[in-house]
Amino acid sequence: MNNQNDVLINNTQVNGNNGSGIIFNLNNNTKNIRIDNVNATNNSGFGIYLNNIIANATITHVNASNTNFNNASDGYGIYLRTIDNVTINDSTFENNSRYCISSDVQTDKINLNNISLINNERGVHLRNSGKTIVNNTKAINNIYGLYFSSGSDVYVNNSKIENNQGTRLYFDNREDVIVDNSSSLNNGGTGILTTNSANSVMNKNFISSDNSNRGISINNTGNTIIENVNSNNNGDYSILLVIAQKILK
Repeated sequence: MNNQNDVLINNTQVNGNNGSGIIFNLNNNTKNIRIDNVNATNNSGFGIYLNNIIANATITHVNASNTNFNNASDGYGIYLRTIDNVTINDSTFENNSRYCISSDVQTDKINLNNISLINNERGVHLRNSGKTIVNNTKAINNIYGLYFSSGSDVYVNNSKIENNQGTRLYFDNREDVIVDNSSSLNNGGTGILTTNSANSVMNKNFISSDNSNRGISINNTGNTIIENVNSNNNGDYSILLVIAQKILK
């Protein structure tokens, strides 16, 4: 690392602990955090917890799986709390009993690329986050899939949300929402649900089929663009629009 206040954790195993795997409580002089090739499994607290850090964090090749939490209201695979920019690449979260990737306090920018979220309670759960990009991500057989509320733009690209029991792909009170080249299939509720988005909602090259409720539901949004979408064999409406300001096709 180039800066004297940089932090690197590499080729590390933190498994089978009664508490958390890795917790960061660093001062504001920290510039960059890099976590690479870390295995955090079978822990009973947080897998990785980044708390109140004014820094950039890059997390790559992490396996945070089989985590069971002592308190059902606490504990996460990766928990982000007040941090500048976060990038998570090529990582796996399986069989966790609570959240996989979560933030409920301001995080400026989040990039998720090539993430597997399988057989967890909740996949991605982000509140009050800045611009968020999710690319090439799978959320399969979870209770909840991908959830985003109260923040800036969200872009979901080349991702699969399938066979989840509850909330699938959910956006609430965000700015621009763009879903492209993705699918939401065989879920227990609506394939994609967007509410209270300030600007445009775009569903391009998107498949939302065989869901037990609606294929696409858009409520109280700004400009709405629906293009090259397949929404078939859902339990209720294929596409439901409520109080959209303008619909463009």
